[in-house]
Amino acid sequence: GKPRDKSELPGALVAFDFWIPPRTAALYSVSAIFGLRDDATGMTFVYPVSTKADLETQLNKWWRKEVVPFEHITVKNCCCDHENVNLTEEVRAWFEKKGVEFVPSPPHHKQRTNIIETVWRPLTAMVRKLLGDQDIVDFYFPAAFTAACSRMMLLPTRRNFGCGSPYMLWYNRRPKGEYIRVWGSRCSVKNFGVKNKLEQQAHSGRYL
Repeated sequence: GKPRDKSELPGALVAFDFWIPPRTAALYSVSAIFGLRDDATGMTFVYPVSTKADLETQLNKWWRKEVVPFEHITVKNCCCDHENVNLTEEVRAWFEKKGVEFVPSPPHHKQRTNIIETVWRPLTAMVRKLLGDQDIVDFYFPAAFTAACSRMMLLPTRRNFGCGSPYMLWYNRRPKGEYIRVWGSRCSVKNFGVKNKLEQQAHSGRYL
């Protein structure tokens, strides 16, 4: 029969990959961006990582916060592009502990594991836009990555039935936008520990 365009249920197949940034000093000494993308909904999660221990911490955070609380989501299979990256085996072993089957390539993609790769290009373009528009140094790219991804997941897409956003299909609820702030915009942060009125009460900063 004709190959399916994507999986039918959230969690039926998730793909993971690593995005290695240019060699530059980064916030929290981040050395890579770890990405997870659901094939059915397109929901993508990104986590900055700096060490192997940090990777396992982020994976546990994703599972505990984004999978366990939702009864309609059961992660069954995962795949990657078999790149020669040491951390790939770490992720594979972690998924196996969770009882998730590792598959080398999704059949409906004709031996091309491009589930996660297709999101890197528009995501990195949005990151460059965030950094450039606000004139923020590349040092803050980990924060820009997480902000760009979370905002991208709120947008409707023709890839999903009814042009639903990945956020809505994954969480089964409409996103709320009142908490969103302009990323990188200038702000003032009040120091509530200062008791002396003659001392500086706040300092300038940026929304990250």
